[in-house]
Amino acid sequence: MEQFKKSKNKLLVIGIDGGTFDIILPMIHAGRLPNLGRLLSNGAYGTLLSTIPPVTAPAWSSFVMGSNPGQHGVFYFFRKEEKSDGAKSERVLMNLRNIEGIPFWRVLNRYGNKVGLINIPLTYPPDKVDGFMISGMLVPPGANNYTYPPELLSTLDKYYVDVDGLMKQGEWQGKKLIRGNREQFIKNVFQITSNRAHNALTLMKKEPWDFFMVVFTGSDRVCHFFWEDRKTGKSPSSVIEDYYIHLDSIIGKLIDEAGDDTCKIIMSDHGFGPAPTKRINAFTLAKDLGETAFLPGHTFSYLKARLLGKIGIPKRIDPSDLIDVKNSRVFLEPMYANFLGVSINIKDGAENGVATPGREYQDLREKIINHLKKLTDPVSGKCLVEKVYTRESLYHGKFANNAPDIVVQFSYDIKLGFSPLKKALVRTAKDPIRTGDHRREGILIASGRQIRSGSLENEMFIQDVTPTMLYLAGCPIPESYDGRVIKELFGDDYLLQRPPEYYDDSKNPERSLPEERGFDSAKEYEQAKTLLENLGYM
Repeated sequence: MEQFKKSKNKLLVIGIDGGTFDIILPMIHAGRLPNLGRLLSNGAYGTLLSTIPPVTAPAWSSFVMGSNPGQHGVFYFFRKEEKSDGAKSERVLMNLRNIEGIPFWRVLNRYGNKVGLINIPLTYPPDKVDGFMISGMLVPPGANNYTYPPELLSTLDKYYVDVDGLMKQGEWQGKKLIRGNREQFIKNVFQITSNRAHNALTLMKKEPWDFFMVVFTGSDRVCHFFWEDRKTGKSPSSVIEDYYIHLDSIIGKLIDEAGDDTCKIIMSDHGFGPAPTKRINAFTLAKDLGETAFLPGHTFSYLKARLLGKIGIPKRIDPSDLIDVKNSRVFLEPMYANFLGVSINIKDGAENGVATPGREYQDLREKIINHLKKLTDPVSGKCLVEKVYTRESLYHGKFANNAPDIVVQFSYDIKLGFSPLKKALVRTAKDPIRTGDHRREGILIASGRQIRSGSLENEMFIQDVTPTMLYLAGCPIPESYDGRVIKELFGDDYLLQRPPEYYDDSKNPERSLPEERGFDSAKEYEQAKTLLENLGYM
């Protein structure tokens, strides 16, 4: 370990998956969240922008690695990998084995900080930390190797990873409970949250730590399915308010146990709001652009898959399965909810690709952007597009070329769909089950003797939290991190006396990935897909 002497602070970080000020601030002002309220009144707070798309996998990975998806390589829960033999590409589940970069806990460990890490998504398999780690979302069902050290598992009391407590005889119960027994689903989410808090408090008291972090994901689950009360139409519903009151009580116990001298950070990976009520058909949009060719019989193939699904034979069809790749200059790729990717089929050799790099590429991209900016709702006449991004304006790093050439952010009232059977570009499509969905606008609250008080107006991104934590812990920051220290949190004197320091991490062993421990990638992908379908991500 390198010797480094600098003022360091103990840190408690609490993650509220999908946390939003749209819920928190009104409840604080009404006196219903006293513990979050005291952190807010004694510290600094502001909107924390998520990744694009604002989804669990890239967002928490950006936090863990202190960098944008172009550097760590996670744009969704899985990525397509081309086979070298020309066979069809396969989907590979993203987890700690294949996320590129240096996890923040390795930096903390390098400079003498013991860590306690609980339920951070996509941290399976657990890393060999100085301290302890309990992996988060996408641990394979039935796995018993999600803690480090391994013997920690036997000491946990009724602990469940995310919503795997909703399994019965090897079958996910999420969809069934949401449709048929919503009260039981709610009860399970509250109970899993209580159990996680109980185990976190036990470990906080029992184990030595300098940095302690726990993520609560129940907030995301209730916001997806109970944003709107389906009887009264109230939004957010009383279920969500009750959950936040429950979580506030837990946060109070955690911050009290951490002590006054510990700096506290509350953060979310993304925000939340009402689910879309309209759907844009990416198939119709592709037809309108006129740059995508579809295979003969594509409508029949799509209809066949739909019919098989209705009779209980699931056959998921990817839009890319219907495209004539050799004759298409453009591919449309729904990314998540209201985010659409547009990829240009660039020639990369004698056989692959259609559009030539350079002038043809630039002209085509400009034409598509101009077309997208002019899209309007045929009923209201309002513009459908909030923002259009070029790839290089969002991502940089070795994986940036895995991202679409253009990313479109439609209004939050829009969701992307794909259907050759529908001709209209926009149609009404309100989901009676999934009434809430993600927003980019998450939360950041920081409180401690080092932190100034008041609201933060400057733009902050989720990867900025990571170097800020390391700075508070008295650690140099890896130069590969592209997040910034959020200097607005601190007074000028504090920064002057303790300027952030950086180190060259390009050849350091912290970059090595966890050992593979003999896993079946295809099996894990299928298991994770079932969970993600139950949670509404697929």
